[in-house]
Amino acid sequence: MTFLTTVTLHVKSINKPFSLFLTVIFLYFLYCYVLNIYFRSNMSDSYLYVYNIEQPACDIEFSELSSLKFLVEGGFGKVYTAQWKGQHVAAKTVSRRSPQQLKDFNRELNALRKSKNCKEYIIQFFRLSKGYEVGEYILVLQYADGVTLKNYLNNNILELDHKISLCKDIVKELEFLHKENIIHSDLHSKNVLIHQRRELLVDFGLSKSLLESKGKSDVREIQAYVDPKLLDKTFDYTNGKFSDIYSFGVLMWEIYTCRLLFEGRHGLGFTISLCNGLRENRQVGMPWDYVNIYENCWNPDPSFRPDATDILNELENLKKKNRF
Repeated sequence: MTFLTTVTLHVKSINKPFSLFLTVIFLYFLYCYVLNIYFRSNMSDSYLYVYNIEQPACDIEFSELSSLKFLVEGGFGKVYTAQWKGQHVAAKTVSRRSPQQLKDFNRELNALRKSKNCKEYIIQFFRLSKGYEVGEYILVLQYADGVTLKNYLNNNILELDHKISLCKDIVKELEFLHKENIIHSDLHSKNVLIHQRRELLVDFGLSKSLLESKGKSDVREIQAYVDPKLLDKTFDYTNGKFSDIYSFGVLMWEIYTCRLLFEGRHGLGFTISLCNGLRENRQVGMPWDYVNIYENCWNPDPSFRPDATDILNELENLKKKNRF
């Protein structure tokens, strides 16, 4: 005898109006129970994440931000200018709903919070707040009204000494991050900001998640910066710092030429060519010492690439030579 049959027989022994009422109540709860099982087995991770993953620890309430003004929208979300504790800040929205996104986001926030002593080198992260929607968060960041390195290169004619200085400043920032065991993972000319006559790295730490949400044009532009070794499934790539070094080598080439590496080339065929050793050629007038530095950064074997400190020393020597 089934449970449902037993309940039905019991209900029949009671007077009809009351038995009808109990039957309706029972069927209602049975319906809710079955519906709950169905939805929990079919809903996507984006609806269930709050039950399974540790949520990021927010530092402030959204109400603490005032005078929000829309600034720009990208693949990652929207950026606003705002006032927080009497200072002008940037408020960047990010959406993290799935378990994997939240797991990555917690790891990335740890890196951002660890960067509080890097204010000389990178855009500062101040606080985290919940956003308007479930799974939305707001990063409260230093507001910097400068231009990207890409725009700076497009609109200025630079002497060799200035180019070397730019490279030195960027690799100093990279050296600091690597000493703190922080990997940028998304180094390119749009992620370097010229602010108050100095360079600041932006979007480090969140780069993995942001890359997943970039539009096609963004991915095409940064494809040349991606270390081909990262695409080699047979290679055990445990030191991501060497990937940053590869990207820095590409950046050195762009700083000297004021144009993008392999401009206009993208897609699977281009990626395969990079994996097979395709590299840009030396441009006319490039000092060989300069060329040697960025070509060492491109070494197919990551273990033979210099670290940030080695590069800084070589650039300092090159700068001294250029003075004479």
